[in-house]
Amino acid sequence: NSYVFFFLSVTIPIVHSSSRRHDNATNYNQMSTNRPSDDSINALNQQTHEQDIVEASMILPSNHTYHDHLKVALQAVTLCARGEFSQHLSCSSTSSSPFSTPPITHHTKTNETDITTNVDLSNEALIISIISKAFPNHKIIGEEGSSSSTLNHDISSPTWIIDPIDGTTNFASGNPLCCISVGFIEYGVSKVGVVMSGYGELVVAVEGEGAYINGERIVKGKEDFENNNVDDKSALNEFSSIGSHDDNFESSFFHPPKSTCKTLKDCNVCVEFGYVRDPEGIDAMTDKVSKIMKSGCRSIRMIGSGVLDLIFVALGRFDAVYCGVAGEGWKPWDYAAASVIVREAGCVISNWGDEEVPNTFNMFGRTCICCRSEAIREELVNILTG
Repeated sequence: NSYVFFFLSVTIPIVHSSSRRHDNATNYNQMSTNRPSDDSINALNQQTHEQDIVEASMILPSNHTYHDHLKVALQAVTLCARGEFSQHLSCSSTSSSPFSTPPITHHTKTNETDITTNVDLSNEALIISIISKAFPNHKIIGEEGSSSSTLNHDISSPTWIIDPIDGTTNFASGNPLCCISVGFIEYGVSKVGVVMSGYGELVVAVEGEGAYINGERIVKGKEDFENNNVDDKSALNEFSSIGSHDDNFESSFFHPPKSTCKTLKDCNVCVEFGYVRDPEGIDAMTDKVSKIMKSGCRSIRMIGSGVLDLIFVALGRFDAVYCGVAGEGWKPWDYAAASVIVREAGCVISNWGDEEVPNTFNMFGRTCICCRSEAIREELVNILTG
């Protein structure tokens, strides 16, 4: 018998925009090279206001293997999300003064299309500080502190993989199709995943315990209740202090839109072109899209965030997503949190082509395909490898 989630409110400090005003150039340079000290973290906590306390933490039973991992991941993601991340997106969506929060600064990484911002850097530093304090012996991989050439594939020790902002180009433009992602893995398999989107959707999963969005368990249909033994009302208690318990057992779950997709022709398929700009890579990616469209699909979509692509499959907003045709293949920080979420939501995820191994997914691989069903995955793989 697996544990069932129960939920307990925990206060998490949120920093006021007025108290975060600072010289961005100084902050940017500091965060790019150093983790925050304990004193600076304590200073952040002291700059909070009573109305900024958020009661939004989902906690497993205290004796669960991943109780502390989930608690720390939620703490880190929520604190980062309610800082400059949400402040920038809020200001971008209103007519408020552009001087109400510090300006976003950015620079390029691998090429002119691959950028990072001061908020990516400060988020990553803060998340690393929180995790390392709770788990000083764990390995931590962050997008901004890693590169493809130096990325260590040794995951024999407990490892945290974080993406301080996925969809940075969207974020820098004020587009909320972006997110903060923290995942915990053991021996290459994602065990805990926490993702906060720019829309304020909190998506969480722990291996064997289901996936949740804003406190509601994600289920695809009646068969999920039977197959996953979703039969304990204690799993329905929302982890947010906002909202009330619904006495209608089944309606209290989050049901993605009912999919009628039995074949690819009924599917909304997502693809990302990423930072590839060489002619050969562009031709390879557009050729696969052309083949999919000629074979038949309902639509092709591209939103600019690999983590959200996967989350949207879990939520039924997409039916399939793939990558790895050219150099647009994603990295472990795109998968660490999202892969456990899609698995726990009843979707399938794997590598494809010469990397495919039955019933496994290597997040350090070049390729990925995630679908709402195995039948769709097989049909799409046949096109991609054909």
